[in-house]
Amino acid sequence: SIVVLLLALATVIIAVGGTIWLYRSQQAEIGWVNHTLRVENRLSVILSRVQAAESAQRGYMLTRQDPFLGPFDTFKADWPREIAQLRADVQDNADQAAAVDALGRMLGQRLTLLESGIELRRRGLPVDPNAFAPGLMAMATIHTHIAGMKAREEQLLRLRSVEANRLTTMVTASLAVSGALVIILGLLALRNARRRMVEAIAATRALADANDRLVSEAEQSTAM
Repeated sequence: SIVVLLLALATVIIAVGGTIWLYRSQQAEIGWVNHTLRVENRLSVILSRVQAAESAQRGYMLTRQDPFLGPFDTFKADWPREIAQLRADVQDNADQAAAVDALGRMLGQRLTLLESGIELRRRGLPVDPNAFAPGLMAMATIHTHIAGMKAREEQLLRLRSVEANRLTTMVTASLAVSGALVIILGLLALRNARRRMVEAIAATRALADANDRLVSEAEQSTAM
């Protein structure tokens, strides 16, 4: 029975250790899922900002009123920082890191085109409608590029979500097994203690009976 108890205790220790390892792995996978969502959110913000800058340029070119340039000025000031943050988030993925560098170049080129149009309008010079074509092409390229980056992140998210769910299931199962083993260990210990108590009571009674017999035999010998 002692061997059984020791084996049960060792099994519980192994199960608890395995559960802790699985839990840490699960948390790491959940962290990667959050990481993927953060990258997708940054891409959406960047796309939204450049679209707002484009709309701001058009508004200014129609009205020549500086208040329209607010979103453009915000994008011009913030996009290098946003690209740097995005680059830091994807440094673990060589393909995405290269894509971020390419996106940075595209945004720089789009900004240059926006600035040239604004400068022409500010100086009161005529703007050829055909001059908008390069900007439209640049924006289409940015859209396609960001869509490709998001698609890669979606694929990573699916893989990481599957792994996180698998580890969650394993953690749940391990906790259930550990709990069952603890209960079994407790029952075995209780059974062993009860058996020992019964044996001790039986031994005490046997000892008392033997003592009674000895006393009886001694009394009989004295009477003779």
